[in-house]
Amino acid sequence: MKIKNYTLVEWNQQQQLFHLNRVVNGVADNPPNTYGYKTVLKCLNDEEAYPLVEYIITHIKMATDTSAGIHLTTAKVKRHLQAAMKLITDFKQMELETLHKN
Repeated sequence: MKIKNYTLVEWNQQQQLFHLNRVVNGVADNPPNTYGYKTVLKCLNDEEAYPLVEYIITHIKMATDTSAGIHLTTAKVKRHLQAAMKLITDFKQMELETLHKN
């Protein structure tokens, strides 16, 4: 069964901006990978996507001495998001294992 509703997290490297592209019944709000944006992550919904975007902006991009923050490539954004998702997945797995032990 293919998921028809999800949120694509898209990144514009030139403008250094994120865009959440919602897909409902298999139809995206905007065509993916257009207007300079590249899809960097597929999330279940906005609620899953938003904290990840905020994490990248707050703790990765803006964690510098300049007001503009560091320049992130699309590849770096993808790696940061994948690492964050792995951490979340590993934490959830540990939490489940702890519950099963009790």
